[in-house]
Amino acid sequence: MKAVAFVLAICLAACKISYYQPYFEMAERFYVAGDYTRAIEMYMEAIQQKDKKAEAFFGLAMSYYQRGNLEEAMLAFEKAIELDPDRESSYQRLASVHLDLGDIDTAIALCRKAIRMDREFVEAYNTLGHALLASGKADSAESTFFYAIKLARSLSARDRGSGYRSLYVDEQAASYNGLGEVSLSLKLYTHALERFGAAINLVSDWDTPWINKGRTYEGLGNSVAAIISYLRAIDIAPRNLNTYKQLADLYRRIGKDSDAIDTYRSALRIDRTDVELYYGLADIYEKRKDYLRTEGAFLNIVKYAPDDPTGYYRTGRMFLSESDYDRAIDYFTKATELDSRHAESINGLGEAYQAKGEAKEARQAYERAIACDSLFTLPLRNLGSMILGQGNEPEGIRYYQKAAALGDVDAMIFLRARENIKK
Repeated sequence: MKAVAFVLAICLAACKISYYQPYFEMAERFYVAGDYTRAIEMYMEAIQQKDKKAEAFFGLAMSYYQRGNLEEAMLAFEKAIELDPDRESSYQRLASVHLDLGDIDTAIALCRKAIRMDREFVEAYNTLGHALLASGKADSAESTFFYAIKLARSLSARDRGSGYRSLYVDEQAASYNGLGEVSLSLKLYTHALERFGAAINLVSDWDTPWINKGRTYEGLGNSVAAIISYLRAIDIAPRNLNTYKQLADLYRRIGKDSDAIDTYRSALRIDRTDVELYYGLADIYEKRKDYLRTEGAFLNIVKYAPDDPTGYYRTGRMFLSESDYDRAIDYFTKATELDSRHAESINGLGEAYQAKGEAKEARQAYERAIACDSLFTLPLRNLGSMILGQGNEPEGIRYYQKAAALGDVDAMIFLRARENIKK
């Protein structure tokens, strides 16, 4: 019997099939197609089959990065490095994640490690340039980007001579775009436009330098050219929500709210869960006193970001402005349930209770808001105003004086006006 069991076990082991390669290949196809959610699913399936494959964790990390899930991307890149510590691209990509997270020193260290591993790694020099720029070292960043261009050209000439057709065009374009960002940071707008133009001449279907051209034209005050640049970027990469937001913000600044609304709505057709888009719409609708649409936007905010007290707070402010005090109290209360020290919402409760004539509850809320944030002057001023209205001038003035001492301009104006009246 033991012999039969042994043979059966061998047969079962031989029949066990790994689906790693099909899952991995499907993940790669989804990634190339820009469907990063499906790519993540397939990479995870592949990892379930074989969890020691650095390439699968690298692909997973790239998919998370493209979707904006930076923490998840960082963990996946770190796992890829653990499994294959000799892959320099993992260090460079991990540096990009740390750069986006604001951990500049770590990004610089990772870039330099990748460069020590491969002195001809142009992408690592470009990422290093961006990290240096983020650290305020514009001169060093510019030198790094220039070196990256020189290196890319040298490698291109070498490969051309050997018959290899990879001419490092993308890397050179990235370097010129980096140089443009250096110039933009220094407000050297003409130089910036030249450098972004050089990047576009090398890679015409890359949206980033077009977005940067839009930012540069905004700096020059040329809103028409900026709009054209942003629209071109959207044509190239129609699923990049950040471009829509940049364009919508510009429309709002120049008073074209209807165009901004259309832009936000176009972006929501791509991702209906993006809360920033609803905030943009809510601001415009509220300014127009279109409270029905404002309410719809805020309700979507709390729907898609149920754990963020800010959405509930803003919704409460809207109902407060409509004199719907009970609903305002409901939303301010929900915000404080998520964050018991959310001073803005606690102050909102005070305002709602005060408007309802419930002075005791209002005072308690104002005092609680002050205790949660001693530098927040609005509850001090609100409490002072309420106490003055009750006829207690000395105590009311003390709260105004506390607000003024913290730099509250309205409190200063109020106190100055009272002094003038007394004189």
